[in-house]
Amino acid sequence: MPIYKSNTKHKGRVYRVQVHGKIAPGKYLIKRGTARTMTEAKKMEADLLSQFAITASMMTVSEGIQRYLEDLCLRVKLTTYVSAEAVLRKQIEPFIGTYKITEVTPQIIRLQLQNHWLTQGYKPAYISLLNSRASALFNYFMRFYNLHGNPVKSAGHVGTRNSKEMSFWTLDEFNDFCKGLNPKDDISYYVLFQLLYYTGMRIGEAFALVPDDIDFNSHLIHITKTYVRLKGQDIIQPPKTRQSIRDISIPEFLTRMLAGYIKRLPDEKMRLFFNISKYSLWRKMRSVCKKTGVKLIRVHSIRHSAVAFLIDQGVPILEISKRCGHRSPDITWRVYSHLYPN
Repeated sequence: MPIYKSNTKHKGRVYRVQVHGKIAPGKYLIKRGTARTMTEAKKMEADLLSQFAITASMMTVSEGIQRYLEDLCLRVKLTTYVSAEAVLRKQIEPFIGTYKITEVTPQIIRLQLQNHWLTQGYKPAYISLLNSRASALFNYFMRFYNLHGNPVKSAGHVGTRNSKEMSFWTLDEFNDFCKGLNPKDDISYYVLFQLLYYTGMRIGEAFALVPDDIDFNSHLIHITKTYVRLKGQDIIQPPKTRQSIRDISIPEFLTRMLAGYIKRLPDEKMRLFFNISKYSLWRKMRSVCKKTGVKLIRVHSIRHSAVAFLIDQGVPILEISKRCGHRSPDITWRVYSHLYPN
């Protein structure tokens, strides 16, 4: 308790007040006082605590970023934290870090942040991500450090959340691409490309698969985790969203292909694609596309290709949403509605 009863020889009963407060990252201070009554002691406690209250006018943006990251690291997955830290440290702090938080105006955001991003040749989706991260930072200042108004929101959004152009392979293009792979020499790549195209799962979900995730009798794959390579370490963590934990049905030919492939693994408990990285997968795609003449798309666009294939087969949007592990069918519709004829 910060308030203690105490008897002194000369003053009789008094109340001692002691409060602890954080004044900077890793730095704490103790403030003390005495009062004659409990009412006075409680008022003194509130006054002492108010002296520790830090407002936006007292901090620079750099100091605020440090506090934001200390808070964020306890609340999100490691990959989310690392991504946020990189954006804040490289794309925001160098340009407005020395300003007091309350000094940052919409004009400063537009001139020193947004205009810089727009002149760097970044993709619209990346610029949108940068802007959203900056806005989240100032929302944090509003909520916890008494900042009145978000200058990033007032400056207006830049970038595009979803690109209108979407590259994907048709089934014919995918089959032509696979002809450029040698099923014997490129067996791991061949199986992985087939898996991605006919399931639409995310790359990290595929990289996390182990033999026990496959139900060969029911022709199902259980998605319960995702894989990421971060700072030289292999990390297995929960998938992107709660809805990402799901079962994906697969055709019988893919079940047989996976069963034969697993027999080749050195250990039946290891990851199916332990020998492939995201970069090596992209390099293989690039070389095979050059060899076959099939247009080059992003690795993630194989997921779009899987959805386009399902749409072409007449699969309802709700079923596609569940298969992809989207939070809601609205997300699926917003991303893929232009692929529907009506």
